Amino acid sequence: ENSDSVAYSGTWKRARHHGYGGERVRYATEAGATATFTFTGRKVTWYGPRGSTRGAANVYIDGTLVRTVDQFDQRFDARAVTFKMAWETAGAHTLTIEVVGSKGRSMVAIDEFVVTQ
Repeated sequence: ENSDSVAYSGTWKRARHHGYGGERVRYATEAGATATFTFTGRKVTWYGPRGSTRGAANVYIDGTLVRTVDQFDQRFDARAVTFKMAWETAGAHTLTIEVVGSKGRSMVAIDEFVVTQ
């Protein structure tokens, strides 16, 4: 959430909770806000909170939409796996998260990206 490898576009705010990695996340509620993470590795995992106020995001890998994920859940989970993807060999990749802006629950949050070599 706080790495120089993540470029944010649009309005992203910070929130604190003892269950978050490093006790902080970044979140956006505005449709079209993006967070772009550039990395080199064989696997990437996006951790973020799930809960009743959370919304959906489009996930792009290397510029291609691969999935729309939803962080909505009836119960709050401060650190859930939101998305993961793996390749057979390590390589340079870009993961972009784009907030959809789900009505009544538009918040999308990023706790951490974990890369496996």
